[in-house]
Amino acid sequence: MQSTHIQMRRHLWKIPLFSILLVFVLQPASWARGLSAELRASLKERELSRHFPDWSRKAKRKRQRPRDRMRFSRVRPEEAKRRQEVFDKAPRELFVFPKQDLDGLQCGALSLPGEKGLYPLRGEPLLVVKVVSSVVRVLTSDGLTTTIRSPELLTLSPPAKIRMPPPNRNLSGEKVNDLLDEMVPAPSGKLGRFNKLRKKFQRCYQSYWKKHQPKSGNWSVVTYHGGKLKRVEDLDDRIERRARKKCGASRYERKKRGVKNMLKNAQIAVMRGRLSRLQQRLSGQE
Repeated sequence: MQSTHIQMRRHLWKIPLFSILLVFVLQPASWARGLSAELRASLKERELSRHFPDWSRKAKRKRQRPRDRMRFSRVRPEEAKRRQEVFDKAPRELFVFPKQDLDGLQCGALSLPGEKGLYPLRGEPLLVVKVVSSVVRVLTSDGLTTTIRSPELLTLSPPAKIRMPPPNRNLSGEKVNDLLDEMVPAPSGKLGRFNKLRKKFQRCYQSYWKKHQPKSGNWSVVTYHGGKLKRVEDLDDRIERRARKKCGASRYERKKRGVKNMLKNAQIAVMRGRLSRLQQRLSGQE
């Protein structure tokens, strides 16, 4: 039987209330020093909902469709694009900058589960999404969000050198696959030829499975040679191997890797140009 891979989302457990109270009792001074009144007021003034009313919570309830809403809590391709547009439109006065390279002790990682941890860089421009208690939710120029637990490490003045993130920081393998799946209708040229090859392979592969897969039960293929046992193979593995060979899986996957690299490089080039223009604008070179 053909295996089906189900991707599961990880959910963070809520911190028990007694744990929070225990932290307040044991370290009250550290919480008091976390965010000064002056810094908190300045950060609150920079919240995006104050300057982009169409994306405020009150406006969200009046918007026509859920897919048009600005949701900062998720990282989907279309929402990441909207977040980048916010960055391009925001005035220079709204940006904040880390005083140093941040790590896991000071903020949450920008990467997806299972990937190497990535954090905001020193001098990287950020926008304030929300100030809650003594933590600050920020938005990065490539459409990612994180919570900074040490907001005193943020400065409101642009540094002498503004650093931009790597252009491929928000481009995981999963997002490249999304770009591949969104090629509808098929474009011309190399992408169009690959799309035809993909449809041909999928039809062949599914047809072979439908023809040879047993309707019920788990089966094994036992091979004897000269009266001696030579090989025991699961029937599903046998069907998979023969389906891949018949339908040209090696050629299809080789073409697929080439197209994915082409799409990835094109996205990186677009992001590199966008980050360069943003850096020039924040540096006052425009």
